[in-house]
Amino acid sequence: MPRKIILFTRITDEKEWNTWAEIISVTESGNELYLNQQNISLLVRNGNALLGQIDDFGAYERRRENGLVNRAQEFIKKLYSAIMNEESPETVIAIHFGRGKPYDHMLKPWLDFFGKGDLNDSIKRAVNFLEENLNVKGKPVLTAYSIGSDKEKDIEGFIRNEVLSGLSAYYNWLRIDVNAVFGEVKHDITRLFLSMDVTLQDLDEKQADLEKASAPLKLLQTQEEGYYKKKIDKLKDSVSKILDEYRNCPAWKRLLQVSGFRTLDSIDQGSSIWQFMNKMDNLSKKDVKNIDLDLVSEILSFPPSSTTEVRSFHDWFIALDEALDKLKEEISELQRNRPI
Repeated sequence: MPRKIILFTRITDEKEWNTWAEIISVTESGNELYLNQQNISLLVRNGNALLGQIDDFGAYERRRENGLVNRAQEFIKKLYSAIMNEESPETVIAIHFGRGKPYDHMLKPWLDFFGKGDLNDSIKRAVNFLEENLNVKGKPVLTAYSIGSDKEKDIEGFIRNEVLSGLSAYYNWLRIDVNAVFGEVKHDITRLFLSMDVTLQDLDEKQADLEKASAPLKLLQTQEEGYYKKKIDKLKDSVSKILDEYRNCPAWKRLLQVSGFRTLDSIDQGSSIWQFMNKMDNLSKKDVKNIDLDLVSEILSFPPSSTTEVRSFHDWFIALDEALDKLKEEISELQRNRPI
């Protein structure tokens, strides 16, 4: 399916909209501008004219004014009317609420509020559509964007440098669901390493008794050549799901170090985890009957590292999970506060 961005310019005034209209000489129809670039369709709509304004739900909680409720209802109905035919999961719809306010702060609380009330058909239809047909699997994404300034030169810089100079990158930035991406990466890592971690812990508990240790040792052995080192290759494939736009975060370097990579295209064969996996592959070449206590201890030992403070595979597994959590935290913070 073709990728598509729909931007509703800042709803509080028409300054951003007017700047867009001056910059891109493209198909124009009323309050819409259209551009196709890098196999992405960009539809810019006049947010102030087409949607009107909506207040922070917190303002209603403080003042309980019916006027705020009525304005929110009108905004939601107009938004529904403007996007009701958008069905593709490759479409991302972004609204500029102003002052860096995110979707979860501006629109979601109103949808929750109206969803609990006794509504007329028109607002009920709009609320149901926005809740059931957006931000769910197989449906378009609805989010917000910001510029960080209302100065004309900054608005122009945002349009030229952040959007038009790299529409594909901007599309990815808007569309990314941090929770979904990291959930998938963590699922991959669990599938790759959890059973191995459990078996190694079992071996650690039984290492003083070779007879008992033989069972986990057999589980760790495999006939596949390079089986354990291939897990690091698969880890690279999984970590690659984190988009390029997020690879300048300090936590990205930490994740690479823990994972045993110099860069995503270069495995560090001197890293602790690579050396450990190489040792595990060598284990498969040995006859369990000839394994003694010293060798079991050697199997369980984890090579020292100058970049990670781990003393066992289990420590490494935890450090990997913590590195992912830290990167997710940094990316989430960037998305909330990005001065674009």
